[in-house]
Amino acid sequence: EDKFTRAKQALMHDKFFIVDDKYVWTGSTNVSAACMTFNANTAITIVSPEVANVYKKEFEQMYLQDKFHNEKDLLSNTENISLNKGKVSIYFSPKAEVLTNQIRPLIQNSKESIHIAMYYLTHRRIVDDLIDAKNRGVDVKIILDGSFVRDGYAPHEKLRDAGIPVKIENWRSKLHSKNAIFDGKIVTLGSTNWTSTAELVNDENMLI
Repeated sequence: EDKFTRAKQALMHDKFFIVDDKYVWTGSTNVSAACMTFNANTAITIVSPEVANVYKKEFEQMYLQDKFHNEKDLLSNTENISLNKGKVSIYFSPKAEVLTNQIRPLIQNSKESIHIAMYYLTHRRIVDDLIDAKNRGVDVKIILDGSFVRDGYAPHEKLRDAGIPVKIENWRSKLHSKNAIFDGKIVTLGSTNWTSTAELVNDENMLI
């Protein structure tokens, strides 16, 4: 597909609320009966005016300036925001190219473990990075959604052939999460599936 065709198919795929310029609720959860009660999802509430301000700037690009997808500006000052005893960085697709610039280095630099629960995982270079991680002794475990696997685009067979255990969630609901845990101390979550479309076309957000 050319870029024009992909752009026409672009989604505003974000899921976030900003309340009183202080609270941010975000994650993989759509506000729907299925996602709120049936599907496997992740949601987080962050109490931080600084984090809320980052999300508000992204919201206002879309709501006030009518900028979506590649028309948006890349926001600054979104990384290493102090939060309790840790830090949080926030990335918005498509401008941040978060899979290439953040997720691949996290995989490549992991020393002990990578645990993933992902609705869609089709990014070929990430699949190769995960296999490389397994080959250097990292404990890689993955859960994928059953409906995604039935679509025929899932890399589960390639990953399994490389010795990576892949669990297929094949109950009646969906594994709709987009999470990963690196070395037991770094967590990624948000609306962003690990696909080229999520990285380069859609409006998405990811927290690390």
